[in-house]
Amino acid sequence: MTVINAMKFNEREGAMISDSQSSTSIRKYDIAIKLDDFETSKAKAIIGGSGAADILYQIKEETAETLQQYQDRIRSGKDLAKIVAQVANRVKREYVTGLLESQFGLRERDLIAGFQVTEEGKTPIDQAIIQKYHQIVSGSDPSTAQLLQNGFLILTSDSSGIKIYMATTTLGNARPIARPYDSIGSGSDVADNELYDFFNTLTREQRDNVDPVEGIAALINATSRASERNQGVGGTPSLKVFRDNQIITPNYNATQLAVEIVKGVNRGFLEKDFQRSALDALIYQGQDFKSVETEMWAKAKNIAEFSRMLRGYKE
Repeated sequence: MTVINAMKFNEREGAMISDSQSSTSIRKYDIAIKLDDFETSKAKAIIGGSGAADILYQIKEETAETLQQYQDRIRSGKDLAKIVAQVANRVKREYVTGLLESQFGLRERDLIAGFQVTEEGKTPIDQAIIQKYHQIVSGSDPSTAQLLQNGFLILTSDSSGIKIYMATTTLGNARPIARPYDSIGSGSDVADNELYDFFNTLTREQRDNVDPVEGIAALINATSRASERNQGVGGTPSLKVFRDNQIITPNYNATQLAVEIVKGVNRGFLEKDFQRSALDALIYQGQDFKSVETEMWAKAKNIAEFSRMLRGYKE
């Protein structure tokens, strides 16, 4: 349960944001770190994963190890995205192999062939087991779907510019995203609506050159709306930003205050001009959140109502 949103602002800038909630069958945790970044001499990438948290963590760890081994072969963001996709599918195959051996005592290649070679010769495998195998690998088996269906949004930066890719454990390759934004996870239905509405207000020319602060505000808004409407999405978001091939990662307090400012603007308590200067100060300038917070309250309309709104009171 999650939401990951990415946006390309222009050829040099973009950002990715995620919620921070993860869960088990009986617990929820608002401490998940869902964004990571990788760097080679030729390319950089910000990635955000949706799916089984521990398997996503394994994929990210093995991606980092693979990049260390093959760093000299990475010539572009596309190459880097391919590595993520290849590692994701390699990890999936390991889990599929383990499941098949533990449940049926069979190897995957035996199930593909339809028979098992024993001392007595070729023994046909029961069709019910083969059908179960196909359900497992396709993700249609509910007992294993959550374990094996995992995906990543990948925002890359290299000499050719910023691009968005998708990598999943159901597809062997990294798929390029044609739109200037994308969203994955259980909260993606709400987030996609919000992001589409943002782009629908822009001209064609503006869509190729989104104001970075406006883009970040749209990403924050989409993530907040998904948190309000989707089960399993919540917590203070994590944000990573590309600017001139550098990755900026605002801290927790800066991101939390940015969320409050965007909510304040959307509810009419703050002016958009303040949002622009405040988000620039928090994210790009690294200004201490306390000074920006002081300015926020000084600029706010109806402080009492604004405060109650942020704390969840209903008028």
